[in-house]
Formats: sequence, C-alpha cells, structure tokens
Amino acid sequence: MKYFIVYFTHTDNLTTEYYMKGKSADYMINRLKWYYKGIITTNKWGIKADNLKSVFVREINPKEFPDLSKRDFAVINENKSYSLSDFLDDDLTF
Repeated sequence: MKYFIVYFTHTDNLTTEYYMKGKSADYMINRLKWYYKGIITTNKWGIKADNLKSVFVREINPKEFPDLSKRDFAVINENKSYSLSDFLDDDLTF
C-alpha cells in the first residue's frame, strides 16, 4: 500500500489536503481522473469534485510524519463514488 497527500484546489483558489492510500501513484491518479467532475467517496469523507481546478498527488513515507498513523489515510470507495458519466448514462430509465 502506498501513502499520499492529495491536494485539491477548488475554483475559488482554496486548497485542501487529504491523506489517502492506494495501490500505487498511477492507480490513485487514475481513480481521481475517473471521478473528476463527480463525487469522490472514501471510508472517511466525501468530496464534490465538480468544482475542482486542479489535483496534485504527492507520495509520502508515513514514517516521516510521526503525528500521522496509517489509520489517518482514507481509501477511495469505488462503490460509492461517481463520475459525471455515471449520471449521464443513456440506459437510465425512470
């Protein structure tokens, strides 16, 4: 498991950081790209991602951050995260 600090910059220039973990940096970037302009849900929090200007992923060694434990890092919950294309599915019927 790899550990990351993910910086989300919103359209109002507010930058927030989240502690996340995943299989690899490529995997994390791929998942964030997939759910960009949608909703990213983790085991700890959720973020509405349609108002993001940029996302920066920084891989870290958790041992270099003694104030953080491995439990502080969230994992993307793909069953509860949605991309814009999920909402625009042509197969939806009501």
